[in-house]
Amino acid sequence: MGILAYMSIYEVVSLVYSELIKISGPLAVVWVGLLTLVGNRIANKEAQRREIGLANLKASFDVQSLELKARLDTSVHRTVLVDKVQFEHEYQIYKEAWGYLFALKQATLKLRPMFDSIDPKESKEARKERRLGALREPFDKALEHIEKHKPFVPQEVHTSLAAVLDKCYGEFIDYQYLEPTDKEYWKEAGKNRDELILLIEAACTSIRERIAAVRVG
Repeated sequence: MGILAYMSIYEVVSLVYSELIKISGPLAVVWVGLLTLVGNRIANKEAQRREIGLANLKASFDVQSLELKARLDTSVHRTVLVDKVQFEHEYQIYKEAWGYLFALKQATLKLRPMFDSIDPKESKEARKERRLGALREPFDKALEHIEKHKPFVPQEVHTSLAAVLDKCYGEFIDYQYLEPTDKEYWKEAGKNRDELILLIEAACTSIRERIAAVRVG
């Protein structure tokens, strides 16, 4: 393109006109007329293209503004004003609940670990009872804490915590009644393990979002 890329359509036509005058004389007028007509059409199309581009850009900005406003409105609506005493009480509930969930997770994952270590002197029945017993205490403590404080936490937080309890109880039952020789034994163990980890992460996210939404007044 060279320097022509920086010239207007009229500057180009003028340049062509002067050159044609040198070459063709009066016949150049006809050529210039045609070139001007074509040039005007090109200029009009370029102007239309720019107008459409500006309109699309404005529309894009409008959409982004609406999306930003929606996010801000959602953030404001989710903000909850509580007094200092209520916040401290609720925060303590979450802090203790997370400690119980951590202990419960560890005990549950030890029922059917991927890389198991077995004492050959311990019978299968004794080993099963020992592991189930190690799970009962953290499960009971977590259950008591979560249900005892149910009225003092939002429903979505309680639901996420209860889902962890349900999954741990399911793994408890599977380990108690299924045998390693069963076809789906280890497959179900892996599935329960993965789901438990995801549910605990979901509970953690639920607690974080609740704390972030609270404004102490």
